Order: sequence, then C-alpha cells, then structure tokens
Amino acid sequence: MSEIFVALVGEGTSVWRAVHAIEVQPGVYEISRDALPAADELWEFQPGERIHGERRTFSDGSTGLVAVKRATPAG
Repeated sequence: MSEIFVALVGEGTSVWRAVHAIEVQPGVYEISRDALPAADELWEFQPGERIHGERRTFSDGSTGLVAVKRATPAG
C-alpha cells in the first residue's frame, strides 16, 4: 500500500489529502475504496478510481506521490 496525495477542489489554494492507494501497474494507482472524503471535502479523484501518480515537491519542501490524472481503463 502506498500513500498518495489527492487535490481538494474549491479550496482557493493548493490543498492535498493523503490517502492509501495500491500500485496496480507501474505509475498507476487505485485509490483505496476505504478512503472516504470528509463531508466538507471535494476530492479531484474518488475512492476506487485508477490514477497516474507522479513525485512532486510541495511548497514546504517535502515530497510525495501526487494523483495527476485518471488512468485510461484497460481493455
């Protein structure tokens, strides 16, 4: 299990929520279905979605894996 950061929508500034995800193929992660947004949060990507992840450096200098776009469904 990996930790991946998902952007919160409508916050006015960059705000991220750390969630658990499983790498299903290189660079593609499925956000845990157990990860649930708080009632006042709107996530860019939802639990169960497969997304591409990239390493990013945040404004505080820390780094993390960030959800950047939806993965194309297989098949």
